[in-house]
Amino acid sequence: FACVINDPAKRQRAGVAGRGGLGAVMGSKNLKAIVVKGKFTPEELVAEKFRDAAAQLRRTFIEYLKSEVIPGVGLGGNLPVMQLAAEAKVLPVRNFREGYIEGYEKVSEDAFREVTIGKSTCYLCPVACGVHIKVKTGSFAGLDLDRIEYETVALNGPNCMQLDIGTIAKVARLCNEYGMDTISVGNITAFVMECSEKGLIDYRLNYGDSAGQVKLVEMIGQRKDIGDTLAEGLMRAAEKLGLQGHAVQIKGLEIPGYDVRGPVGMALAYTTADRGGDHLRAWTIVAELDDPFTITGKAKLTKELQDRNSALWSLIGCDNIPGNTTGDPAKFVDLSIKALNTLGWKIDEEKFLEAGERIYNLTRLFNVREGFSRKDDQLPLRFREPREDTGWKITPADFDKMLDEYYAIRGWDHDGKPTKETLERLKIER
Repeated sequence: FACVINDPAKRQRAGVAGRGGLGAVMGSKNLKAIVVKGKFTPEELVAEKFRDAAAQLRRTFIEYLKSEVIPGVGLGGNLPVMQLAAEAKVLPVRNFREGYIEGYEKVSEDAFREVTIGKSTCYLCPVACGVHIKVKTGSFAGLDLDRIEYETVALNGPNCMQLDIGTIAKVARLCNEYGMDTISVGNITAFVMECSEKGLIDYRLNYGDSAGQVKLVEMIGQRKDIGDTLAEGLMRAAEKLGLQGHAVQIKGLEIPGYDVRGPVGMALAYTTADRGGDHLRAWTIVAELDDPFTITGKAKLTKELQDRNSALWSLIGCDNIPGNTTGDPAKFVDLSIKALNTLGWKIDEEKFLEAGERIYNLTRLFNVREGFSRKDDQLPLRFREPREDTGWKITPADFDKMLDEYYAIRGWDHDGKPTKETLERLKIER
C-alpha cells in the first residue's frame, strides 16, 4: 500500500495515487519519479473551427462547477459524507463490526471546519476541495495537515474508535511522510485492535488508544517488530497470523469507509472492482439511500456506474464532480462528450459509455489472465456475519443472485470471464 505522491511546489492540491501499491511497483524498479512535459499549448490542440465552441464550453463548465458542484462539496475533502454515512448507519466502526458511533460529530465536517486554515485546488479548478487544517488542542496541538479527507477520517477514526481530530491528523501526516495509503493503514490498525481485544495476538493495542495508534503507524512505516508483518498489507499479514476471518479486504485491497450490509449494491461494487475493495469504480451509496436492502436493480446500477466512471477517469475526470453535484451526475458526462467533440471527435453518449465498458472488460481480461475469477469476486467473512449493532447481513444466496445477474448483464460467463460474443461486440481482440 505504498503510494505515489505529488507534492506541488505551488499552492495547489497535492495528488496521491494511494490505492493498490503503485509506490511499491515504482520502488521495485528504482523509479523515483515520472516527469511529463507537453509540447503543445491548449490552443494548438483545438482546431481553429472549434475554438469558439471550446471557449464557450469552458465558460459553461466553470459555471456548472460553481452552481451545481461547489454547493455539494461543502468544506471539501468529501467530509460531508461523515454525517451521511453516520445517519445511514454505514460508518466503519470497530473494524466494521458496527455502523454507528456515538459522538461522530467530533470528527464531522463541522468539527474540521473549526480547525481549517486554508484550502487548495487542482490547477485552474474553482472548486478548491483540498482542506488544510491545524490542530488546536490536545497532544498534537499545532500539527498542520494538508488534505484531510473522509476516507482517512472514517478508517482511522470511527473504525478504530478514535474521535480525536489531533490523533487522526497525526496518523494522516505520518502516512503522507511514509508514503502509505490511509485507507489501508486504518483497516490494518482496526484489525490489530480487534485481534488484540480478543487475545488473538500478543501485541496489545486498545480501541481509541491515541499514542498506541500513532506508534503502530510508525512501526509499519519503519517495518519494526509487528509492523514488518503488517507492512505486507492486510491480506498477507492476516494469512501469516492465521486470522483471515478478521481481515476486511477483497482481492488483497482493504475496504473503504462504507459498511455494505445496508447498501448491498456497494457490496457488488466492491467485489467486482478490478483492483479489489474499491469505491471509485462505482459509488452506489447515494443512489441506494432510499432502498438500501433490496438486491433488485443493484447489478444494473453497479455496471452502469463502472462503465461511466471508466470512461470519465480515462479523461482524468474528477470523481468529486459527479459524486458531489447537487444536480444530475449525467451532466458531467454530457460536458465531457462535448469537450471531446471540440477536439474533432465524433462521439455520442452511447459510444462514450461503450468506451467505458470496453475499458472495464479489458481490465477484467487482465485479471482473468492473472488467475482471478468468481472465487475472488467474494465478500470477506465480516460482511457475511450479522452486524453486532443491527444484525444486518448479506446472505450467500442474495449475494450469488446479484453476482449472477451482474455477470449476465456484463456478458460474462458463470465464472466471470467475458464471453466471445461480448469481446466481438466491443471489438476487443485477444
